[in-house]
Formats: sequence, structure tokens, C-alpha cells
Amino acid sequence: MQPIQMRVQYCIKVPCTHNLSLRTRYYKVLSPVMDLHPMIHIHEQGTQQEILQEDSNANQRHRERIFRPRVSLFGLNEEEVRSRYRFSTEVILELFEQIQQDIEPNCERNHAVPGMVKLLSALHYFASASFQDKAALQTIKDDFHKISSFPNVMGVIDCTHVALSPPTEDIYRNSKNFHSLNVQMVCAADMRILNLVAGYPGSTHDSYILKHSSLHSILTSENLPKGWILGDDAYPLTEYLLTPVKDAKTKAEEQYNAAHKLAHSIIERTFGSIKSRFRCLDRSGGVLQYSPEKGAQIILACCILHNLAVSRNLHVDILDDLEAPPPVPPVAEQDKTQAAKRTRIRVINQYFT
Repeated sequence: MQPIQMRVQYCIKVPCTHNLSLRTRYYKVLSPVMDLHPMIHIHEQGTQQEILQEDSNANQRHRERIFRPRVSLFGLNEEEVRSRYRFSTEVILELFEQIQQDIEPNCERNHAVPGMVKLLSALHYFASASFQDKAALQTIKDDFHKISSFPNVMGVIDCTHVALSPPTEDIYRNSKNFHSLNVQMVCAADMRILNLVAGYPGSTHDSYILKHSSLHSILTSENLPKGWILGDDAYPLTEYLLTPVKDAKTKAEEQYNAAHKLAHSIIERTFGSIKSRFRCLDRSGGVLQYSPEKGAQIILACCILHNLAVSRNLHVDILDDLEAPPPVPPVAEQDKTQAAKRTRIRVINQYFT
């Protein structure tokens, strides 16, 4: 299977969609958020359309006003629609027409979420934050600095395992000898998930997932503003990913490691929060009784709901009985380039001396 990858602003890649119709592809992307409460409203406004109607008695024509419903995107003007959803009203309505029969409620409940609300909720979510949104990125950096005093942090990265009912392929067996998906996440200081890769087998090393994800391309692009993400020793030290100093010898290195640990601990709390809220993702609550493909979609849906909870300040107590993560061997020292080592030394000397 191809792993699901999510970048909050621009894309979610869903396995095996290249042979599907446009409507079906969008349905697979939107389906995890179908039951979210609406974040926007649909207004019904009247448009006046004059029609001519024959008067059978006087044989004269009279103008009669009729009012037809029109969808308004939260009363926004076109500039505001493009800013909020990254698409024009015309494109959104065209997309809705193509997928309407798949996302409209198939029941007659009074409180069923309308299809347009589902679509706009999804588009608003996809457009809410990104490594490529400079204003949002600066906010992320500021938040990390307030918490840890570590500068220019664009996110913290790690992987977590979600247990599966044993598939036929043994490649899903991880280092703790149970079958799982190895899920990569990057989060902000408020535990909001910025990037997700779900679907790699449990035996896959964390560094391999990063190297083969779209995030790697984003981080190595020349258009990215100054900054880095923080990872543990399961990742190679690079110019865009900073890891702790092994066997710190100076006070500056110790301060760097302390700030790194404080910032990176947020991803661990994020895993704990998600698995405490959605026990189906933690082995202590059982294993997913689905295929790896379906399991990846469930993980994606839970992460979308997690971000919604974060945005509404709906905190959850982290449980004490969560499964400890499988151990991950550190990357080899030769995987650390000289340029990467110089970057880390420069950060230590500039900010922690």
C-alpha cells in the first residue's frame, strides 16, 4: 500500500486513487471529516429574478418576483473566500456539484450536517496552516521559543506505532514483536498536527519514513524560510533537522540538549493525547481489526478530529496505561554530514553560549 501523507494546508494523499473518478477521489479525502461539526454556516439569500407571466383574463404581461435560494459562503466576499479556502467561489461550487451526492446526508434528521458545510469544513481545515505559510510559521516558531527557548523551530517530529490485527505480511511486525503501522507526525507547540504520514509497516525505521515522505522535499526546498525541525537520535542530523548532542561536554551543549528535550517532549505529549482520546490507536485499548489501508484512514480521521479538539481547547487527560513505544535504533554517525554538524555548532554558539 502507499502510505497516506497529510500536509495540513495543501494535500492529503490517499492510497490507490489514480484510477478513481474525481468525485470518488475527493470523497475518499473528505470522508474522514464528514461528521465534524460545521465550522462555517450556509446562508440562504434571495436573488430577484423577474419572469413574464401571461394574464389569461387581461391578456397582459405582468412582472412577478420570485426568490430563488443561493448559497453564500459565510457572507464572505470573493477575496475573503480565496483567503479562507484557497479557492474561488466558482471552483468550490463546481467541486461541490461533482461530489454532492457522496457527501449530502442520506437521512432526514433535522441536525444532519449539510454537504456544503462538510466540504467547506474540510477546505478550511486543509488551508489552516502549513510550513509554507510564513505568518503561521512565525507563530509556530514563537510558540516553541516561549516554551523551550529554542529558536526557529518549525515543528517537532517523531513516529508512533498503532497496533494492527496481524496482516499476512510479516513486515508489519515491529521491534516489540507485535504488528503495527509506524506513523510519522510533526506537531506545533500547541500539539496541533502539521504533517502526517500513515501507512508504513511497523518494521520500517523512522528515518526511512522521513526520507521517503513529501516532508523531506519541503524541508530541502530553497523556498523554505530559515528554521528547522527537532528530532531524536532515530533521525540523522541535517541542516534542517537538529538532533541532541551525544555526550554533551560543554555547558552550552547541555543547555542546547535541555532546550531540545523540552521542545521535543511536545510530540510525545501529542501522541499521548491522541491515544488517550482515541483508545483504538493504543494497544492498551486493543488493536485495529482492519487492513493496513483502512487502519491508515482511521489514523488520519483521528488526527483530523484531534486538531479540531485542539482548536477548540478540548483537552484530554493523558492516561497512565498507554503502551510504551518500541525501541528505535539510532542512526549511524556517518549519516551526519559535516554541513549538518556545522549548523548545529552554529546554533549552539549563537543561542546557548
